[in-house]
Formats: sequence, C-alpha cells, structure tokens
Amino acid sequence: MLKSNPNTVLGLLYNRTRYSMEQWAHFDCSKLHLSWEMGFCDVNFCSLCVVMDGPEYGKTVPFDAATIHRGHVLGYPLALCVLEAQAHLMKFLHRLVDVILDGVDPEKESPCDKFMNAGKLGFKVTGDVALWSTYVYGPYPAPPIFDAENLVARANMGLEAVEDQLVLLQTDQAYLRRFSEIVKEGGVFKLFSSVSTPSHEAYGIIAAEILREVENYLQWRLVKEECEYVHELFQRLHELYNRLGVNTHRNAHLHLRREFDYALGRLDYLLYHDVEFYEESVRKGIPLVNIVSKGDLDAPDMFPKDPLQWCMTQMSGGPDDERRFDYADLFGFLDDHLRNASAAEKARLDSIHLACLSDLAATHQLLMNAIASNGSGGITPAKQMKFFVGRSFNVDNIYAVLALRRLEAPETPNVKSLQAQLEQSDAHRQDSKVFWDGVRQVWQTKTKRCFPRDTDDEIREFLSVLHADSSPEYLTAVEAERASIIATIAKHAAVADRSIAQRQVNHRKGKVKTRPADAGSPPTTPIVNESRKEASDGAGLGDHTAEEISSPITLSRRANDIFTNMYPSTGEEAAKGVQWDQFVCVMGDAGFSARNAGGSVVAFENEAYLARGKAGRIAFHRPHTEPKVNPVMLKAMGKRMAKRFGWSRERFTLAT
Repeated sequence: MLKSNPNTVLGLLYNRTRYSMEQWAHFDCSKLHLSWEMGFCDVNFCSLCVVMDGPEYGKTVPFDAATIHRGHVLGYPLALCVLEAQAHLMKFLHRLVDVILDGVDPEKESPCDKFMNAGKLGFKVTGDVALWSTYVYGPYPAPPIFDAENLVARANMGLEAVEDQLVLLQTDQAYLRRFSEIVKEGGVFKLFSSVSTPSHEAYGIIAAEILREVENYLQWRLVKEECEYVHELFQRLHELYNRLGVNTHRNAHLHLRREFDYALGRLDYLLYHDVEFYEESVRKGIPLVNIVSKGDLDAPDMFPKDPLQWCMTQMSGGPDDERRFDYADLFGFLDDHLRNASAAEKARLDSIHLACLSDLAATHQLLMNAIASNGSGGITPAKQMKFFVGRSFNVDNIYAVLALRRLEAPETPNVKSLQAQLEQSDAHRQDSKVFWDGVRQVWQTKTKRCFPRDTDDEIREFLSVLHADSSPEYLTAVEAERASIIATIAKHAAVADRSIAQRQVNHRKGKVKTRPADAGSPPTTPIVNESRKEASDGAGLGDHTAEEISSPITLSRRANDIFTNMYPSTGEEAAKGVQWDQFVCVMGDAGFSARNAGGSVVAFENEAYLARGKAGRIAFHRPHTEPKVNPVMLKAMGKRMAKRFGWSRERFTLAT
C-alpha cells in the first residue's frame, strides 16, 4: 500500500504527528487484536497494568477490573505490545522524514499550506475521484475519536438515505422498476426464475428486498434515537464537568455518568445486534450468488487463487470470531480488489449483495466510533431494549406480489395515445397502492405484536415513512401531472379539430394546403418538473433557511449540463445518464466533497453548511458493476437533493 499509493505515506506523516500517542492507542490496540488472540506475540508476564489515556499515558498502575473494563488501562503484556508497535512506527517515520528532507536547507522556509489543507480534508487513493474512507483506510487518516455529534450526523445520514429510498419506491414508478431490475440481476432472483418466465416466488424475492429496506429504515431510526440520547447526555455531562470540575463534587455527576454509561451501552448493544444481522445476511447470500465459482478451495489456497471468495468468507466469520480479520481491513481489501478487477470479476458480486455489505460497513463504523469513547463499562441491559424479534419477512398477501409483478413490467412502447398512456399510468399507480397496502399490513401486524400497548395512531406514526404515497404533497403532484397530460390531450384534440375544419374548407375551395406541423406530430408525455414544488414545500430541509434554498447556485458549464439533467424539461434530457466520476467532480464544483464510506456508499459533505452548523451530508451508492448513473437514478438523486438542500433547475446559473 505504501508503495502503490504515496498518499498513504503523507497520511501517516500528517496524522501520526498531529495526534498524540494516547489518541492512537485504542486504534493500535485493535490492530494487534488478531495477532494477540492467535498467540503470535512474544510477551512477558506482569501483574501490573498500563494507563492508555490521559496525561499519565504509559504509567504502570495496580490491576483494577473496573478500570480495565472501561478501557482506561490495559494489562501489561498487551500494553507493552502496543507501546512497542507505536515506537517502531515512529522510528520508521523519523527515518523517512530524514530521507525526504535530505538536501533541504533547514534555514529556508517553504510554504506547506497545500499539504496541511490536504491533510485536514483527507487524501485520495490513486485512481479514485473521491477521498478515501476514514473507516477503511484507518491507519492513514485521523484516529477514531469519540464524537457524539458525529455519531448523530452519521446515523441521520444513513436514516435519510433509506427513508428517501422508500419514498421513491412508493412515489416513482420508474424508480421502482429500476429497483426491480437490479434485484433481477442478482443470483437469488435467477434461482427462482426460469429462462422465459419468472415464477411467483421470484417476484416474492423483489418484495422481500423491499421489506428489507423497511427493516433497514426502522433499524436506522432506532440507532438515530439512541445516538441523539447519547449526545444529549454527553453534552449535559460535559457542561457539568466544566462547571464543577472532574474531580470535585463527584457525587453531583456520578448519577449522570452512570446514566450516560447505560445509554452508551444500549447503543453498543443495538449496533452490535445490527452488525450480527448484516453479517448473517452476507453469509447466507454467498452460496446464492457467484462468489463460490472456482470450486472448493482450502483456506491456504483461497487467498492466492480466489481473493474475492477469501474476503467474503472472512466477512462471514461472525463479529465474535477471534480468527477473523477486522471488518475495516477486509473492506479495504475488497475496495482495492474491485478497483483493479475485470468486469467479469466485478459481476460476481451483484448490487444487492454489495448494498448489504455497505450496510455492514456503515453499522460497524458507527460501532467502532461508539466504543472509542472508553466510557462504556460493558453495560448492555438487554431487558431495556425494544426492537423487533425475528429477521425473516414474507409477503403472505398474494395479491400484493401479483400487483408488484404487473407494476414491474415496463410501459408498453407502442402506446402512442396520450389517453392510453394516462390510463396505463393510473393502472400502474393502482398496482403500486395494492402492493404497498400489503407491505403496510405486514409491518402493522408485526409492530402491533411487538408493541401491544401502542395505539393505532402511534403505530402509524412509527411507520409514517410507509405512507408516502398518501401524503398531500404526493397526491397534489399526481393531480398536477394528470392535469398536465389532460391539458395536452385537449390541446392536441383542438389542433386536430382545426385541421379537420381547415381541410373541409380547402376541399370546398378546391385548394390544397399543407397540414399544420403540430397537428401531425406524435403526442409526447410532458415532463413535469417536481423540483420547484419539493423545494418550496420545505419537507426534509431541516434547519436550512428559505434564503439558503432559494439562492442561486453558480456552476461551470460542465456541472450545469449534468445537473439540469437531474430535473429534465424534455424527453431528451430525461434519457441522459452520467459517468460516476463526472458526477463526483461536478458535485465538487457545487461545494460537496466526496468521501468513500465503505462498500458502495459515497458520502458527500458541504463544508460551508457544516461550518454554520447546518445539515450538509448526503450519501449515494456508487453504481456497480458499470460506473455509470442510470437516467432514472440520476433523476432520483435530483429529487433527494431537492428534498434535502432545496435544489431546483431554476437555481442553477452559469459562472461568468
């Protein structure tokens, strides 16, 4: 890695000198975990412990079980391994700096602003347009330090991504068909479908994936609520420490500290539970896709002969398996392997399986950030946890699956009449309602069983994201679209009537005149731009002001051409996609820096919004296997940007 990507060396130099040894101690200890558990370390026994944080870092103290469980101290043998590893790394970097600065005049000052700015923002992997992930490339960016506000921001970004996904699946028929196409490309769907006609069970797979998205939303919602509670307690505890002092009036903050420990323990337990679930999904999905395609291989032969199978096997080892490599290291290996792999090798991992891996990476990253606080005393009161029991869901309503099967079929291409297109759109919308009624019935029944004391109104509020197709905003947009189509039908009818009357007059006069050009032109369905309404409604815009969502966005010619395709006004614009690298670059022109977040997720951050304390993060999935954003997905991205940041076609202006 250091040879193939020089930025890793720069990252080591910058972050190992910027942060202290005790700030790196927790991370360095985790990297030695596998070698320690496998007995690869040569150690000497000692009954003392070593302080691993604070001003007494490296000091030996007597053994204390409670302090060890909190992570403030380590046993002497393991702590000695951590200290020796840190000393060895710093010696290597010291020799490296001597080589780099050989021949440089130490008396002459040279500007290093570019290096410092790059170090603060982050570096990139060679050949990648997005910044590297602080989770996947852990040794090179800043160390994982507990940040309660960052926990809430990450949980909110994950929740918003799944929420927008569910809303689009309910309100955008083209998006639902595109989602079905992605599922059909996976190996699970092909197992249940014949060559000519997919079976009823195959379409049940699509329904099951949509139900899994609902479950993901509920998981992220619970995680966000726990993160917000931890953040609230952390702020209160921090204010109390500043007012009374850490060592004075201990009884005054002892109760609050215990409450914070319990809240952090509940968050750890919830995240650990989610990591187990996603790991199980990855493990069960391996035999159903093309991962195991090179025959049965022994463990020693798997890594050199089939790296992808080795990586997926390692990821399915379970979070408690001491012989497994760390998830972050495995995701780094997977990213590097797929970046240099052929198209056939990439196709072995379908998009659905990669999305599950992305969920695993996001959840595990949150878990690592949560336990980096050194504040959890292992308190995981399972009795106080409220989440759903059981992880497999089926749509028992056969009519819902049949409706999905009808809805999944694309629009008939030979329908030229606008009236026929309107009737077909109404039929698809009715099929969508039947399917989502079945989904709502499944989750309402399950929620009522898990929370029997909740009222129907409370359950509906808990599942409010499943009622997007009945929201006033959506119904108004549907009526506006229908009214636009009906007006176009009336316009073409009036033109046709005038043409007929003109031909009759010409026939009586014995003259021949050409038909009006617009009378004979085939009718086209008008493109309804929903971005202006979504931005004006303000739903989902959070703490952004009306001035922020209405101010013009100055763009380059390249960025303007791509972003206007997000909000198409013509059929030609609606049919255009964009290469992923180009999309990342133009998002940078709009002020959003891209950072890989593990798996296929790329997080976009607007530093100007974040500096003012505003919501400035949004996550998109990198297309797999071809790095091109589908026109349907590009329009869906535009809807999400309109919902979260008030984007619209009218706000885009060209830079002079």
